[in-house]
Amino acid sequence: MRSLSYRLMFLLLSCSFGTLWANGISVSSVSLVSQNTTAGTWQIQYNITWNNSWRDAVNWDGAWVFAKYRVGANAWNHCRLDTLAGSVSTGTGTGVNVVLSPDSVGSIVFRNAAGSGTLTQNNVQFRWHYSVQGVLNTDVPEVRVYAIEMVYIASGNFTIGDGNGSSESSCALRGTNGVANSYTVNQNLSPTISASCNFTNGNNLLRIDGDGGVDNNGDGIIDNNLYPVGFSPFYMMKYEITQEQYADFLNILTPTQQSARYIGNFNSNGQKINSFSGGTVYLTDRPDRAANFINWMDAAAYADWSGLRPMTETEYEKACRGPLAPVVNEYAWGNTSVNPGATTLSITGTENGTEVANSTANNSWMMSYSISGGDGGSTRPVRVGLCTGAGENRTDGGTSWWGVTDLSSNVGEMVVTITTTAGRSFTGLHGNGILSTNGNANVAFWPGIAGNSNNSTVNTNSGEVTSFAGIGQRGDPACTTPPTPFQVSYRSCVENSSTLNSRQWWNGFRAVRSQW
Repeated sequence: MRSLSYRLMFLLLSCSFGTLWANGISVSSVSLVSQNTTAGTWQIQYNITWNNSWRDAVNWDGAWVFAKYRVGANAWNHCRLDTLAGSVSTGTGTGVNVVLSPDSVGSIVFRNAAGSGTLTQNNVQFRWHYSVQGVLNTDVPEVRVYAIEMVYIASGNFTIGDGNGSSESSCALRGTNGVANSYTVNQNLSPTISASCNFTNGNNLLRIDGDGGVDNNGDGIIDNNLYPVGFSPFYMMKYEITQEQYADFLNILTPTQQSARYIGNFNSNGQKINSFSGGTVYLTDRPDRAANFINWMDAAAYADWSGLRPMTETEYEKACRGPLAPVVNEYAWGNTSVNPGATTLSITGTENGTEVANSTANNSWMMSYSISGGDGGSTRPVRVGLCTGAGENRTDGGTSWWGVTDLSSNVGEMVVTITTTAGRSFTGLHGNGILSTNGNANVAFWPGIAGNSNNSTVNTNSGEVTSFAGIGQRGDPACTTPPTPFQVSYRSCVENSSTLNSRQWWNGFRAVRSQW
């Protein structure tokens, strides 16, 4: 599938165009065609394919596709796409829609009709408006196209918390004035939301409107109408960030940015991204393994660089259970069944992206047990989607109602908290593809911007993300003995954001994009 030698050859040759991979997705045959010197545009053309694609009456998967360019030995920049009518071509193959984001940062590619299986589409195009970025007609730019598998989470009601009146997951969100009851988020303003613990600001005061934002003090007036509660549709990464994806990210940064964002800890707890050539080239021989040792600043930088954003903790719960009523202590696959539970996960094959779980009933990997086969060991991540096989049901595959993998498995999931003042100042802005010269995200109101480390202080509209106020984590295997912390509504450590300020072996990340 991939090899260390291929990756090394690709990087050292510094080809103008190449094949970029993620978990089961590849972009190839990238070229610049149909230059318009009057308008200052090129068509960027590419082929794309990925496995286990689908579209049905409920939702679909897709790919978030964006491009980077450089001229000569200059630094890489993000391609600004032309959003005018006629600027895209869907190419030939399976049949897809290509929808450009209104901020010109990227596009979503997805099936144009119901179907499932491998998606292959050739000669897809979007238009790069190079002249607005200072590129000359006579320049010969180098372009790379990146694709990240996403899952569409449709609009609609969903439930937060899993309480049934008497029982609930630890610190679960509640919707009935202190009683252990779940709440169905809709387009109306909720009663006051509470939790028995991990609710720093506004416990029994917060009210939420599914598509209208948050009322922080219970006075019936929305204080932040842009907070992404989750009713409105969004796309979520199908898998957690892989080690290959993170290495590809590092390899396009400046040396200063690379130094800030390299996660270190090579050969510890399954971390296999190593640095070469004086820290300017990064490679991994475990490409599809979930990236770990990612702190919040690393995660924010990746999301900003790729044009995505962090998810909120209410979006996390919607992505897990969909529109279904909750089950007390359930996992993302909708029940309390965990396999292999507190036993050994058995793997067949070398862990190079082709390995498989020996039992089709395996639905999770809780990070604290042992592994037989593969690289062995414990307290480390495995290949993203390892427990999800074609044709498996939701329980055996460990997938969410929508088809997102590993939301109750593998590395932890970073979320913007709804129970802190800092978290509730988040406005859902996406990254624009451009980091600061220091390698930090710099998106207004993101958690930890301008060095904010106080959960009770609002995040501001300027600065760099260098701290952690407002970010939290679901599925933290270090919080208590797994599998308990992987329960959908379990929140006992969600506000322990200071642990996301350092690079811990259990920290991973996935990002989202609001539908436009």
